[in-house]
Amino acid sequence: MTKGMEKALTENGYRKMIFSEEQEGYRIYYDVMKSLVNAVIFVDAGRYNTDFINSFRTSMTLQMGNAGYTTHYMTVVCLDSESPAYTSDLAVARQVCADNAFSWVYDVSEKKIYIYENQVDDFYGLKRILNSVDDYEGTVEDEAEKEFRALVEKSKDGQLLYFYYDFCAENRLFDSLKSLLSWIESLPKDSTNRAALPFIRAEILLSEGQDEQALDLF
Repeated sequence: MTKGMEKALTENGYRKMIFSEEQEGYRIYYDVMKSLVNAVIFVDAGRYNTDFINSFRTSMTLQMGNAGYTTHYMTVVCLDSESPAYTSDLAVARQVCADNAFSWVYDVSEKKIYIYENQVDDFYGLKRILNSVDDYEGTVEDEAEKEFRALVEKSKDGQLLYFYYDFCAENRLFDSLKSLLSWIESLPKDSTNRAALPFIRAEILLSEGQDEQALDLF
């Protein structure tokens, strides 16, 4: 996935979900439309893993469902026509598309989407965004992303947890944040997920107008 693709998505309203190194090759972006979450899974063909994607979708659907949201998914398999692995990667991509109508192939060298006959023709305007990647090519610096990645990497199994926290905070779902806080507080003292506690507590305090108390947590 290129920097131009990332910039095209974020400047058109998508937000990025950050993964740890264990999920290298995956980039997931989501957009919120009222009670609907549209999630786009970008995955390098050489790292495609059906079990991981199914597990991720099940977890995210459950989390978003508990918060009152319906989640729709689109998979974009990325490959490079100039890579020595192109032939094998293309075979993977074609199989993914054969199994799932909500999937496309994207060639990062040609900056081109390949949509087969049995695939959906668009996904909430995503086709237009990916076709405009050339307009967004360039350096993308995002210090906030680096900080967020550092937080996620403190937790071996906390990728979805931090996404859910971020989602709740952005959409002011404070009851859901309080439920998340209670669950994390019940975890063992050595759980890596407890690293999220000060951030969730601070977000709740800020929602209640207790700014000074929130700052004291850091």
